[in-house]
Amino acid sequence: MWLGILAMMVMAGTASAFSVDGDYSDWFTGYSGTLSDNDWVQGGYTLTDTRIREFPDEEGPNPGYGGQDYDIEDVFYVYVDADGNAVSGGTLYIGLVTGFPPDGQPGDGYYAGDLFLGLGGSGDLTVAVGVGTDAATSTGRFEQAWAINGVSDYTNTSPYTSSSPYRASGTATNVTGTVNPDVAWGTYGVHYFMETSIAVDAAGELLLTDTGGGLRVHWTMGCGNDVTDFTDDTPLVPVPEPTTIVLLGMGVLGVALRSRHPQC
Repeated sequence: MWLGILAMMVMAGTASAFSVDGDYSDWFTGYSGTLSDNDWVQGGYTLTDTRIREFPDEEGPNPGYGGQDYDIEDVFYVYVDADGNAVSGGTLYIGLVTGFPPDGQPGDGYYAGDLFLGLGGSGDLTVAVGVGTDAATSTGRFEQAWAINGVSDYTNTSPYTSSSPYRASGTATNVTGTVNPDVAWGTYGVHYFMETSIAVDAAGELLLTDTGGGLRVHWTMGCGNDVTDFTDDTPLVPVPEPTTIVLLGMGVLGVALRSRHPQC
C-alpha cells in the first residue's frame, strides 16, 4: 500500500502540466540544437509524456519551398483529462513549430489561416480557432472559435490552393464561450512556437478517446507553400492532471492513516 502511495506521488511529479504561454518546455526537453538554428532537428528532444502525439512536417527538418519564413516544422498534441473520467471532458492542447511570424508577412499581405480541428477519427473538420495576428484581430478573430458543419463554413483565402489557408466563414457558428480557446505565440530565433487549447465536453472526449476516435489538424498561412493536414485515427490516451494524482494519493493516504487509528 505504501509503495502504491509512493508511486502516485512520483506520478504526480512526472505527469505533464501544460500552460498556453508560448513556452515549449512543458512539451519537450533536450533539443539537440537551438530553436535559433535554421533547420529544425526533429527527434533531437524527449517528449515530457509518452502520451503526447507528434506529427513531424512531411518536408522534413529543412525548410522547403518558400524558405524558413513559410515552413511548418512540427506539431504536438495531447488531451488532458481533468479527473480521469472518460465521460467528463477535459482540455485539448496543440503545439506547433513554424517559421512563419505570428504577425504574418504584412508587406506581402500574407497572414495565418485559422487552426482547424476534427474531433474524431473520421477526418471531418469540426472546430476552428483564430490564431492569426493580422488585421482580423481587431474584429475578434484571435482566440475566437467556431463550430464547423461542412466545407461551406470555411473558405480558402489564397490563390495558392495547395497550401489551403482556410478561414472560418460567416456561416460558421460562434462557440468561443463553449470551447474557451486560448492561443499564445513564442519567438525563438527563426522559429515560432504556437500553443492552442480548447475545452472539450464529454461528447468531444468520446470522439477523441473512444473506439474509432482520433484527431485531425489543419493549419497553414497565406502563400504558405507548406501545410499541416493530417488525421490521427488512433484514439488519444488522456493525460491526467497532476493535481488529480496528488488528490488520489492523499485519499489513499487518509484511508491508510485511519486504518491505523485505534477504534473507540
